[in-house]
Amino acid sequence: MKGANIFLIGISTILTFSLFTSCKKNDRFDNYEQLTNKEWNITEVQNEQGNSIISECEKDDIILFGEDAFTLNEGNNVCDEGLIFKSGKWEFKDDGNGLKIKKVMKSNSGMVNARLVERFEILKLSDVELVLKSEEEDKIFYYE
Repeated sequence: MKGANIFLIGISTILTFSLFTSCKKNDRFDNYEQLTNKEWNITEVQNEQGNSIISECEKDDIILFGEDAFTLNEGNNVCDEGLIFKSGKWEFKDDGNGLKIKKVMKSNSGMVNARLVERFEILKLSDVELVLKSEEEDKIFYYE
């Protein structure tokens, strides 16, 4: 009986340890709920020198992150009528300190023209503000 108790205590210890160590923790942000519980309105795009480079057509864009997909509403002022994307997949990268976004670019006729993967460093994420720095371009995106 004593051997069975020691065995159960050992199994309990291993299970408890694996439960706490296997959980993927985001070191900088609580969790993805901050990202997924809000429609993000773009407010500014700047280059790394701090100069505003937002286009008029971007000022009414709204992005909504779902569980693993996102949708983009370009509003009434569309940037490029010929090549569009409305949705794609996203995932956290670098232990939650960045985003990887996969877009499928389509023409207005619905034909797939290109697949695009973008990577961003998350500079700030709160319930009311999202700031992303593009790893491919000299751009910082501000959302509220």
